[in-house]
Amino acid sequence: MYPVFPSSSGEEGFFIAEGNSCLGCKEEKWWTIEGWKKDQGIDIYDKMNESYEEITLHDYFLKGNKLDPGKSKMLYMACYDLDEFKRFLFETRFFDVYDVERGIVERVKEDEGELLSFGYKWVRFNLFGEDTLRLKDKTFDKILQAKRKE
Repeated sequence: MYPVFPSSSGEEGFFIAEGNSCLGCKEEKWWTIEGWKKDQGIDIYDKMNESYEEITLHDYFLKGNKLDPGKSKMLYMACYDLDEFKRFLFETRFFDVYDVERGIVERVKEDEGELLSFGYKWVRFNLFGEDTLRLKDKTFDKILQAKRKE
């Protein structure tokens, strides 16, 4: 989060991009990275960014695979068009097909952060076959589980 960025050298650490647009760089107070992130409420952004990178930096893409138009639309909807994703979840039979705890359904309905996190899980389930969701049809779910172990 500007002006603090993770090191791109592969080493653990951060660098600060000082510039005229960041007035905090002109303050006399010294901050630790963790103290500054806590003060600015950055933790939720870091968490969401890490979850997003689990998708964008997935082996599927690193091996040069590309998404077909339908999967591209799915990825876009779940990660960027949360209003449409919410309609998709609650105005279709989604929760008749997927086995999602009632508490999670309620949190997804009320909280956009929860909605986005759920979207990331749904994308990973559908694009990469990861074990992030369960189907209500236990027979079909068992078939999927067995295929993943092959």
